[in-house]
Amino acid sequence: MDADGSEHEDALLAALAGALSALPPEGPRPVRLLMPGLEAHTGLRAARLHDLDLIASVGPLTFTQGFVTTAWSEPGHPEVFGHWQRYRAGVPVGLHGALHPQPGWERALNREPAVPQPAGASVLRVMSGFAIQPQGVRDPAFAQDAARLRPLDSALRLIVRGRCPNARLLAAVGELLATLPEAAVRRVQLVWPYAGDAAGAPALSRLARTLGCEITAPMAGLTVSGAESGVDHTTLTLPVPHSPAATDPDALTTHDVHVAHPDGRLGRWQVCGPDGRRWTLGAVVPAPAWSAGAAGLLDGLTAGTSVGLCPAGLHLRGTAEPSLGWLAERLPPHQDRLTVLVDGDADDLRDHEPLRGLLAASPPELRARLRLVMAHADGPAGPLQYLADVHGCPLTVATGASLTEAREDGDASLVQWSVVRPERVTGDGR
Repeated sequence: MDADGSEHEDALLAALAGALSALPPEGPRPVRLLMPGLEAHTGLRAARLHDLDLIASVGPLTFTQGFVTTAWSEPGHPEVFGHWQRYRAGVPVGLHGALHPQPGWERALNREPAVPQPAGASVLRVMSGFAIQPQGVRDPAFAQDAARLRPLDSALRLIVRGRCPNARLLAAVGELLATLPEAAVRRVQLVWPYAGDAAGAPALSRLARTLGCEITAPMAGLTVSGAESGVDHTTLTLPVPHSPAATDPDALTTHDVHVAHPDGRLGRWQVCGPDGRRWTLGAVVPAPAWSAGAAGLLDGLTAGTSVGLCPAGLHLRGTAEPSLGWLAERLPPHQDRLTVLVDGDADDLRDHEPLRGLLAASPPELRARLRLVMAHADGPAGPLQYLADVHGCPLTVATGASLTEAREDGDASLVQWSVVRPERVTGDGR
């Protein structure tokens, strides 16, 4: 149920009465109020007046990646963590986590909302799980970065400051996981650089067996990605009206991480299972939405086409220059869009043959969200306009200037995108 802004308390309660008239009269009636900055006394009064089991936020609300979150902290006080508040007549105000809908791991944490403090470490609650620093270390930048990491539905995230191996912090991770409810730690993603490499994985494997859980950790370093880079997230923040505290939209924009080596090549995550098995995953976990169908597209390509899977999608390799092999190893995947890198020049029709086969084999919903990387693809290229017209879909293409800059700097996150939209649908259009 949505409510609008900063109305006077009586006006708000009157508006609630009208909206609630559609609900069954038997109480307490469960309601979640999506309005930032509801005062606690107003929440209690509404719960009593309308016989509600009411969940609402005293802080800002952020809508991102399938969640509505009220996670926030006071400037300069990262240990303060904003929860949804639960109001019921005759019952003390309760805490109800930070996310809606609630993942299973957060529902388990709700039963024990206190933040454990293992020996040798300082632990903060963040919306994706917990942030861990060495005891006595106060790093506001780390706390802010950890607070921005988007939550996962499938796993509790532990964000650890510094680089693995660190025996003291590893012991703190183990103690924290052993202290938390079992249902909260069935699947854990350890956001800790190099924790899953050859040096760190054996200890994590032992920990996973001891706790009977699944731990995923990076086999190289970690790079943050957000709306300006490979994994973009649409985020809308509603701040608390007339309050300067904890309402900076930039501070609430969510980010994600991908595994990367120092030279920019993307790495992999290692999974340590509760039975002692270990296996690897791609640069981003969970896997992008398009990944399951990417391999099936290979069957529709022209015979003789050399194609390989890469972190962002597919690399159509050829003898034509320029080759995009350097970028195929470095470009982060988009969560919702398959990226196709094509060797050759967009101005040369001969270099389009494998791309035409791919587009013809792709289902319409995938074509409509496909990203294309090819030299000169953003220029006045008639062939690309023709492809957009034939298939009746826009082509999101990497800009030539940004490709040059990314190649010179060795930084794939510099790649920018433009759109070639269909101007007309040809007789072959779909």
